[in-house]
Amino acid sequence: MPRAEPATYVTDLTHFDGALDPGSNAPAPAKKLAKFFDELVRVASRESLGTIRTDVRCFKKPARRACSGRIVTTRSRSREDISWECPSCGNNGIIHHWRGSKADLSRYARPEVEVQKKRTGPVKAFEGDWLITEMELWDLDAIELLGPGFFRFDEEQSGELQFIAVRGWLDCRYGERDGLPLVEFSWQGDDEGTEASGRGWAVVDQDGKLTGRIFFHQGDDSSFTAARTKKALRPN
Repeated sequence: MPRAEPATYVTDLTHFDGALDPGSNAPAPAKKLAKFFDELVRVASRESLGTIRTDVRCFKKPARRACSGRIVTTRSRSREDISWECPSCGNNGIIHHWRGSKADLSRYARPEVEVQKKRTGPVKAFEGDWLITEMELWDLDAIELLGPGFFRFDEEQSGELQFIAVRGWLDCRYGERDGLPLVEFSWQGDDEGTEASGRGWAVVDQDGKLTGRIFFHQGDDSSFTAARTKKALRPN
């Protein structure tokens, strides 16, 4: 069965003020949404910036079945909003006016100076978009089933990937291996509507190419090669 068209929710959090208070007369659907947005803001606001793979379950029920996806949230320097997306069903949204709400835990976030310390060194060698040119298990037609296959690394120790029917988000750690810049990552996402996850690693070799191996949890693994591109690549 084809996946339903994703929906986008633009939310002003102040519209849910008091919905979760004891004795609230808010309708049950409103309380359900209020709880969902409350949980997302609590998780996202505790981090200074960046993309976070949360444990918050998607609230949608495609084909009357509960979606198995765990929500991914993003905060950036250029926006005060919190954006979110379900990697399984594709539903997504933007949360406005969360600052000062009961769910706002930004006062407990790590100081930005501590976050900046993690952005130095090898991370600069990976920042940006990398077009996948070769994989051990799949030819180029398969790799580009959803569009260009790629890895994208950002300055927040996170990123995105897409190849074959897989799209997902990265949680990265940087270092060196044999004198070459190294990234080790875990990933979580969606494979043809089914939740998927795994791990991987890559180095930037002496020719400037990204080479490494990606693993599916309890499944396949494949080597890959990617080339840096100036074209901005995003999941389809």
